[in-house]
Amino acid sequence: MQLKSAIVGMLVAGVLASPAWASGGIYCNAGDAAGIDLATGRLAVLHILDATVSVGEETWTTAPARISGTPIVVGQAFEDADSIAVDLMDDNYEAILVRLRLVTEREADEIVIAGTLAVAGRGVWAVTCEAG
Repeated sequence: MQLKSAIVGMLVAGVLASPAWASGGIYCNAGDAAGIDLATGRLAVLHILDATVSVGEETWTTAPARISGTPIVVGQAFEDADSIAVDLMDDNYEAILVRLRLVTEREADEIVIAGTLAVAGRGVWAVTCEAG
């Protein structure tokens, strides 16, 4: 039993020290019309820790205890070398309310992230993004 605990401890320590646990954010906007802020963690997959969406004066958030707005939840998130896709749903998991589709282009030291933000019943916008 002690050996099993020691192995689990070593694995956890190795994972926590791994750069795959890096976190950051993706911040996209369409001027003053709409925007989305994502707090992310990256393991083997993109993990959305927090999301806040704004359209005009309306706000949707995965953190309604901290941020005033309509509660939403993460439905799914995907990232590969060239694209990011995120769907946010109502808090009953009944409908997709927000769709974010991004393309990432790299050239030398430059990175450009852009795509679309669609909010059900509100509209769709071209967005430019920063990752940090």
